Amino acid sequence: MRRFILFFILALYFPQSVIAGGITFVGTATTHCELWSDDKNDDGRRYCRRRAVTPSSKPSLCRLKDKSKKDGLWNCVYKRAGWKLMDKKMTMEPGFNCPGTVKC
Repeated sequence: MRRFILFFILALYFPQSVIAGGITFVGTATTHCELWSDDKNDDGRRYCRRRAVTPSSKPSLCRLKDKSKKDGLWNCVYKRAGWKLMDKKMTMEPGFNCPGTVKC
């Protein structure tokens, strides 16, 4: 009974670790293979010639989310394309307007 209560308390405080069985997964794994070789290794398996590019390794597209004028300067807020990515903020000088899209 004590083990069940301890498990329940841990599940409330650390739900991801309890569900994963104490294994923490990190996003450092390699990407999927885009191009397989025609040749085989010594053990008879094909090998990957080119891996896919991770989304964080190339610039993404940001779209204008909000703009406001403060002290004569434009404060532009851009939303990054992707899931759960932070917004990018830029300041534009007077006489310039915030562009609709920029590369982040």
